[in-house]
Amino acid sequence: MFMLTACSEKKELSDGYGNFEAKEIIISAKSQGEIVNFHIEEGMKLETGQQIGIIDTTMLALKKEQLITQIKGFRIKVESGRKKINGIERKIELLAKEKTRIIGLFRDNATTEQNRDRIVAEYDIAEINKKVAEEDIKSLDYQIESLEKQIAQLNESLDNCKIINPIAGIVLEKYLEENELAAPGRPLYKIADLRKMILRVYISGSQLSNIRIGQNVEVLIDLNNTQNQSLSGKISWISSSAEFTPKNIQTKEERVSQVYAVKILVNNEDGKLKIGMPGEVDLLN
Repeated sequence: MFMLTACSEKKELSDGYGNFEAKEIIISAKSQGEIVNFHIEEGMKLETGQQIGIIDTTMLALKKEQLITQIKGFRIKVESGRKKINGIERKIELLAKEKTRIIGLFRDNATTEQNRDRIVAEYDIAEINKKVAEEDIKSLDYQIESLEKQIAQLNESLDNCKIINPIAGIVLEKYLEENELAAPGRPLYKIADLRKMILRVYISGSQLSNIRIGQNVEVLIDLNNTQNQSLSGKISWISSSAEFTPKNIQTKEERVSQVYAVKILVNNEDGKLKIGMPGEVDLLN
């Protein structure tokens, strides 16, 4: 869409009347805590992804450090357990050879049953000790995995403490200040992208056949007491049901009691259009 700068004399009635509005978004906190920094003011222009503040992260950071320390301790235990298993495996290897030798001697009646049972028991106990050590390491690995998931959750919570602006626009209202308490869902500020404005007008049912979504139309705003300024607009939405004519809206057909709402997108790169400003539309121009 482009903006026309032509001026024209005011005429009796346009096809639709209404007021300009913008898509306003209320940005809420995602975390709870004291607002440490909050660098915005009403009327300030913000960019998408811009960090404009932060909610206190002290407790979350301390909890994260505690979990990291626990993981380090568990990993030391895992390393110790693996060394223990290596020692047990070497012992099992030696006992296996001794077990084979003693059993052979027992078959040849060269040793006692007591010696055979002793070496077999030692071998079996070593195997059991290995399995116990392996289970201990598995348990430690599970605990480390659980702690790492908790750290991931904390990282997300820490990210939520950053106040990141989601859309480019102008700050319309600021609800909280630094040192005040934020909570999940509590509004922080209201923002709107004013580069494209919406003119909501109302037309009668007899005019519906003359319009369609995507249609280019002429939008008129007051230039002075006697002249209008003409702008280019495009119809973006047409109501599917009629409503009673708002008291502050004129209609081309003065006796009509019900009208249809229509939204028209208008370029506002120069910032000339303001929220609440009246506007008119000529559908057939």
